[in-house]
Parts: sequence; structure tokens; C-alpha cells
Amino acid sequence: MATTSSMTRAEEIYQRLRADILNGRHEPGSRLRVEALKEKYGASSGVLREALPRLVGQGLATFAPQQGFRVVTVSPEHLEELTEARVFIETHLVRESVTAGTIEWESDLLAAHHHLARVPFFGDTGEINEGWLNAHARFHRVLLEGCPNRP
Repeated sequence: MATTSSMTRAEEIYQRLRADILNGRHEPGSRLRVEALKEKYGASSGVLREALPRLVGQGLATFAPQQGFRVVTVSPEHLEELTEARVFIETHLVRESVTAGTIEWESDLLAAHHHLARVPFFGDTGEINEGWLNAHARFHRVLLEGCPNRP
């Protein structure tokens, strides 16, 4: 992934780490050691220290003092509980969005869905397509933007 003027180095490294976790290149429960990541991604400690907490915020990694960062492990039961809670909350927010959303919001939503529907889930190498992940995140973000109760 090339760095663009609109993407900081920390954003680029975050996106690469995220893709590597989602595609299984970092095993669940494995440590994300800054020194090893510096070498693998050609990034400074500062850039990694900016990117790693974002992975924690996204639920893809954990952090413990004196232990550092680790790729999250999720049991099927935990994943089911998280999914159930998210569906419950987002269903309510979507209802609010549909009720309160403007014509501009509706247009943005249709465009985001149109884009998502046309981006392949898998890339040429058989891994999850980063473009699909971005389109999927954008669709859900736009879906909730019509809600007056900001999540």
C-alpha cells in the first residue's frame, strides 16, 4: 500500500497491520513486539506506538502493562455475544437514521451501498480485499450518520 498525501505514515502502518491481522498473518494471541514490527513494516517506534492503540480501539489487539500488545483472541461464544449486542444497538440506530435522515444522507447511503456491492470481498491473492473492508466500514458509518443520537 502506497502512502498518499492524505494518509499519514501511522495510518498506512495501521492499515497494513489491520489487514495482516484480519488475514491471519498475525496469529490470535501472538505478541505484537515493536522491535519485530519495526523491521517487518519499516516503521519507527513512534509510528507503531501511534498505530497499535488504534488496533486496540478496533478490538483487533489488546494491551497490558509489562506485557505489551497482542492480537486479540475471540472464542465463538464471545464473538456471538459481541455480534448480538452490536446488532441490537445498530438496529435501533438504523431505525433512527431512517426516520431522521435527510435526502442528502439517503443519497450518501445509496452511493455507499452501490460502491460496497461492486467491490469484491476477496482480492487477487485470495485474501480479504482491503478495498472491501474500507467500503464496508464506510457503508456502516454512513448508515449510522443519519441518526440524531450519535454513537
